[in-house]
Amino acid sequence: MSVFGRVIILLTVVGLANSANVVGQDSTKSSMRTFFGGKSAKFKVNHLGLYFAPEFQYGQLDGSFTPMAGASVMLQVNKKWGIGMMGFGGEGSRSDTTKKGGSFGGLKLEYTPKPDARIHISFPLMLGAGETGGGFRDGMGRNNGNRNGKNGKDGMNDMYENRNENGVERSAYAVIQPGITLEANVLRYARVFAGANYRFAFNSDGYSSALQGFSTNAGLKIGIFDYSLAKRVKKERVEKGNRRGRKK
Repeated sequence: MSVFGRVIILLTVVGLANSANVVGQDSTKSSMRTFFGGKSAKFKVNHLGLYFAPEFQYGQLDGSFTPMAGASVMLQVNKKWGIGMMGFGGEGSRSDTTKKGGSFGGLKLEYTPKPDARIHISFPLMLGAGETGGGFRDGMGRNNGNRNGKNGKDGMNDMYENRNENGVERSAYAVIQPGITLEANVLRYARVFAGANYRFAFNSDGYSSALQGFSTNAGLKIGIFDYSLAKRVKKERVEKGNRRGRKK
């Protein structure tokens, strides 16, 4: 190892030791301005929440209105901001010889301006992917076809490329779905909601009408919506003060 490398290592060790000594002397005071946490933070996390929401949608899918079922799991920050995952699936038109269906899901974001009001609104936004499919069925209700790829050739398909699997032609899309919902705080740990969404879908050819369309939705949110971190911190400080008083 060169002399320069040894000097760098020595300075690093001395700096870390000095930093540890300073932190050990006082780890509670800081003048640093941060975005998250601390007295001077731009954004303080005071409340956390976590909920599961089964949901029912009725809307356009592959050119016709059809019911779809799904659910979402969301983490809430300060009762207003939510982030999580959601997914939906359903069947469209169907007959003795053919059937159509679709599914979509992905990242879900949500903003709720006044979550403590008995009745309030929220604005969900989903960013993800979806798929539609249709094919022929035999007399026994099973799909005809084989497991070969497009045009009977094996191999992997592009994300947006149509593919034939078990006689079902499938197409994949990128999906964006904004919406608005009306919510009611039924219980502290339960909310009901109903709203409307519009789904935009894109494939390799651009905007697609197969998965796009308007839909209405209704569901139930079950979970914790207002777990207070501030009360927990205050309680810990009081308990710490009481322990110090007993020691004296």
